[in-house]
Amino acid sequence: MNRFSLHLCTILSLFLYFSCASKKHIPAPVFLQKHQFDVVRNIPKSSLKAPEVPPRLLVSIERKPCYGKCPAFLLSIYDNGHATYQGIAHTPTIGHYSTKINKEMILKIQEQADSIRYFELQNTYPPYGAIIADVPTTFTYVKFNLEENAIENHHNAPPVLFHFEAMLEELINELTWEKTPINATDSIFQNQKK
Repeated sequence: MNRFSLHLCTILSLFLYFSCASKKHIPAPVFLQKHQFDVVRNIPKSSLKAPEVPPRLLVSIERKPCYGKCPAFLLSIYDNGHATYQGIAHTPTIGHYSTKINKEMILKIQEQADSIRYFELQNTYPPYGAIIADVPTTFTYVKFNLEENAIENHHNAPPVLFHFEAMLEELINELTWEKTPINATDSIFQNQKK
């Protein structure tokens, strides 16, 4: 134990001696000198913001045309509250439209998707049957949190899926839409950021 104490004292003495020795002044590299720090401080805070993330699609429903007069449209709802609608054929409103959707409506959609177990439904209906050519196909997509599912519904889907599709389609009539140019989606999202 006595030898251990001696070694410990020697190591501590050497450590204290070298740590208290005078140190030479080493100048900062050119890129870190004071005048350049002043330039960094004068950058406007607005230019130091992180790049903005583009909006993420949360929900969509698309009805494809049939050989008759089936309505064809696409409704898309994004996480920043924007909704876009494209009336394609046999709908009261043809063209491109956009609007804002409130968080309560988005939560209502999420609750409905959870209640019908949307994320557990199959991706295609009928799963193993023949597709009837003249029946319009409906595509739905929902993504909330880490859950995501896309369903292609030709026919013979569970009734809960048809009710969910109808609820999404009703949103088209409930919302107030503004006509937008064909390629205005990017500018809509840019205006949202300002």
